[in-house]
Amino acid sequence: AISRVGGWRISPPQATRPDPNQVLAENDMNSWGWGEPPIRQVAEAAPWRAYRASLRLRADRNDGQGQLLFQEIAGQAEVWVDGVKIGEKTSPAPGPLRLSLAQGPGWRTMTVLVRAQPGQPSGLIGRVSLERGQAKAAP
Repeated sequence: AISRVGGWRISPPQATRPDPNQVLAENDMNSWGWGEPPIRQVAEAAPWRAYRASLRLRADRNDGQGQLLFQEIAGQAEVWVDGVKIGEKTSPAPGPLRLSLAQGPGWRTMTVLVRAQPGQPSGLIGRVSLERGQAKAAP
């Protein structure tokens, strides 16, 4: 079974790497947009964008075996959960990213920083989902 990640906020394009732990004001409805993957950004002069979502991990995805799956990200990316970097995609070419989720609180905040290549589109261009981890075989 797979759960989608939704409720994404999207920063405006930025010239320098954004702070993944930037606090958004609760009443900020204008500077960051809203969207749901697939989110494809056109090529822009400023290469950086931040994408943020809150996730609620069900027990079967919060046992230390859960997986966060980005079907396709265009651009280089860093993934942060609750202020901790959990992984990155170093290739600028569109491609998938699968990361393990450590056991922790049921509600988490995820921020994905994406850096576009000059003249190239970028973004979370595929679905983002939470998957149950594989049970470890007994020795």
